[in-house]
Parts: sequence; structure tokens; C-alpha cells
Amino acid sequence: MRRGVVLALVFALLVVGLLGYTVLWSVSTGSESEETGVTVATFEPRLSVNTLTLEEAADGTNGTTSCISTGPPPERWSLSGRIGLERNGSGPTSSQQFTWRLDVDDGAVQSDGTVDLDRYESERVTLLDIGDYTGDLEPGSTAPAELIITRDGELISSTNRSIEIVDSSGPLCPEE
Repeated sequence: MRRGVVLALVFALLVVGLLGYTVLWSVSTGSESEETGVTVATFEPRLSVNTLTLEEAADGTNGTTSCISTGPPPERWSLSGRIGLERNGSGPTSSQQFTWRLDVDDGAVQSDGTVDLDRYESERVTLLDIGDYTGDLEPGSTAPAELIITRDGELISSTNRSIEIVDSSGPLCPEE
């Protein structure tokens, strides 16, 4: 009988120990149901527009140029800058894919992409995009910019700021 009590006590201690280990392990590694957090550490978009037509920009160049120009081509906008994203320690331990989307002036300019982040990892995204200038963006003014971070269609984070719309209109290769 004494032997049965000892075996029952040892069995009970093993079960309690195993349950304790399981609880501690799940707390330390997180579970799939926990929220995955990403914060925007850096949000520095720059937007330039060139309102000139190609004919206006090429006026006086006799149709041939041999220089390197900066800024957007005629009748285009260019988006540059950087975004810094940081994943916190909550959520799954495995790498997760996040989608980012940048909207300027309610969709007049849009840029997007994806980034994979492990726990406690950060990533810097370089913005470099170009598009047709439709006249919606007034050079010298400011426009609202919104950065949205999602995962599997669920909103994770968002941030807003106003950015200046830089006028980069000018002739092609003005030094020639």
C-alpha cells in the first residue's frame, strides 16, 4: 500500500511539473492567437512633380540631350524617401509577412510593397516610385500622406503626416 502511495505521489509531481513547463513555455514563446505588432519607426516620404510637357521641357535642346537630369521626367511625379518598420516581441515567433501601402492626397499617389519580419526585427524600406502627373497635386502645397500596415487583410498599424509637394518643373539639362 505504501508503495502505491509513493507511485501516485511521483505521478502527481510529474503531471504538475509537465503542466508547469507547458505553461511557462507557451508564455515565453507566444501563441498564434496573440496580436502581432508592428510600429512605424521612420516615415519620411518626399514627393516631387514636374508639370511641364515634354515639348516645354525640351524647348531649346534641338531634340537631343546628353546629360543626366534629376527629378521626375516631364508630366510625372516621383516619390522617394524611406519607411522604417519594427516588429515587437508579441505574436508568433516565426517570420510574418506584412503589407504596407502609402497613399498621398487620398490616392493621387500610391505606392505599396511587402516586408517579412521576425520578432524584434526591423526593416528599412526605400521609397522610389514614379507615375503620371494628372494635375491633382499642386506644386508648393502640402498633401496628406497615410501609411497603412496590414497582415492578411487586417489593419496592424497606420500613421499620417503632411508632406510638401516640391515643384521640380524645369527644362531638360538646363546647363547645356
